[in-house]
Amino acid sequence: MTVIVCYAPTNDSDDVTNKDFNSALSRCLATVPPSHDITVLLGDFNATFRDDMDVWCSTIGPLSPDPLNKNGLCQLKLCRSHDVCFANTYFQSETIHQYTWYSNDGLTKKMIDCVIISKHWRSSVKNRRTYKSAGLGNAEHRIVCADFRLRLQAKRLEKKPVSADIGKLKVPDTHLKYSVEILNCSSPLAHLISPKIIGSILNRRPGKQHNHCLAKGVTQGNHG
Repeated sequence: MTVIVCYAPTNDSDDVTNKDFNSALSRCLATVPPSHDITVLLGDFNATFRDDMDVWCSTIGPLSPDPLNKNGLCQLKLCRSHDVCFANTYFQSETIHQYTWYSNDGLTKKMIDCVIISKHWRSSVKNRRTYKSAGLGNAEHRIVCADFRLRLQAKRLEKKPVSADIGKLKVPDTHLKYSVEILNCSSPLAHLISPKIIGSILNRRPGKQHNHCLAKGVTQGNHG
């Protein structure tokens, strides 16, 4: 899992500052291993969103309380290009549990602190809410919590069949070792098997249970 924490410039910042931030964040996201890695972005993005399912359906959910601003548009474009989405916008909750920032005037409130996750792992986020009473000394921002549950399935490794190299029977040491193993397997029935049959067993083609003696790549014994 890769966790990235960031703090974006305000929506009133100049274009150069916003461009530099987005470029740095994009470079950071580009360094995340692309296969099977979970990317999580946490932070104050100073961005607000208004859902447009025709354009941003895979990047943002249907629950966006604030209108789209300049920073929001930049973040939507960046997230779509890196296959991540805003988990905040997929959970229905009371209004008091959606807003993450309150101004000192007591009237202005926005959802600008976000939990962003790889689209492939979005279903692992089970809930998200803001705790208005937990300011922890910060008069403006509130704590944002998300429940994350991950189920991993072990990859089954298939055993590859051992390939027999019959040509190794020409080596005296290998032929002797193979013959001994054949006799050991047949020893419980030795009193029922005639010498002629035993001789044919020693000269037969190898079966799967004895292929390890003739496996390709096995170092041959010394032969003199």
